[in-house]
Amino acid sequence: MPSKVDELIAVLVAPDKKIRRRREAAWTLGEIGRISHRTVKALIQALGDLDLELRRLAAEALGKIGNSLAVEPLIQTLSSPDGLTRLQAARALGRIGDTRAVEPLIQTLGDSDERVRQRAAWALSEIGDHRAVEPLIQALGDQNAEVRWEAAGALGEIKDHRAVEPLIWALGDPDVREVAAWSLGQIGDAQAVGPLILTLCDSDKWVRLRAVRALGEINNSQAVEPIIQALHDPDTDVRSAVVWALAEIGGHRAMEPLLQALGDPDAGIRVQVVFLMAKIGDARTLPELERVAREDTGGLADLAREAAEKIRRRMSSG
Repeated sequence: MPSKVDELIAVLVAPDKKIRRRREAAWTLGEIGRISHRTVKALIQALGDLDLELRRLAAEALGKIGNSLAVEPLIQTLSSPDGLTRLQAARALGRIGDTRAVEPLIQTLGDSDERVRQRAAWALSEIGDHRAVEPLIQALGDQNAEVRWEAAGALGEIKDHRAVEPLIWALGDPDVREVAAWSLGQIGDAQAVGPLILTLCDSDKWVRLRAVRALGEINNSQAVEPIIQALHDPDTDVRSAVVWALAEIGGHRAMEPLLQALGDPDAGIRVQVVFLMAKIGDARTLPELERVAREDTGGLADLAREAAEKIRRRMSSG
């Protein structure tokens, strides 16, 4: 008795079946995601079907299944006259993650369709091959903001130091500066510290937040005082990022302002500080945790008491 997959394959490859059923079969095979050579071969065959929507669905399904047999056919599909089919092929190649697709995807960064260029940049970030670094740097100058965004994010995923100066330049791009800050943190080069400190004054809270987190990732002593000053940021999310960054940096210079953050007006940040203190386990935090345990009238007192006990146990066992 044929299985459900066998039945779907039979519908997919039968040109006499209604096209709606064949499209549904392609989509369902992708959702099932079962790795079968028969399934992959049937979907590869569908890449050359006369029906445009079926070709798109076949490319999408091959990406979800992730079998490397589909790589060469999908590379060929990057030359399809239909932009959405090329987009699905690029997305599928990114999901599969095979390095054979790197050079074709680099070529696709020059596609006439901005959506395809965007997806090619994303796919290159998923594959993570360093051959893509220079082409992605060039894509930071693309006329389309979403392509520039994907290129900047891809450079952060690949973590190649050649991208540091171009990403510092991208901090001045109003459409990309948030993701550029994130990527600089991922790469972790101290060259980015000064420009990221300047970004702490950006008018966009998400840019400031990304800059704070990037500085925490880089963990350079030059950034400690500017990060401490950001504890006065008017936005709660930014101050929360500052608390995280200070915990990452550690040491005496970071611990003092972290203790001060127990007085933050936002209850969520105060809870965050207590959890981080328990995680860090620094004995210098005990007096302040004990004070909060005595004086706080809400749930923070119990958390502070538990954090203090955790630190004492760690001290006694160490």
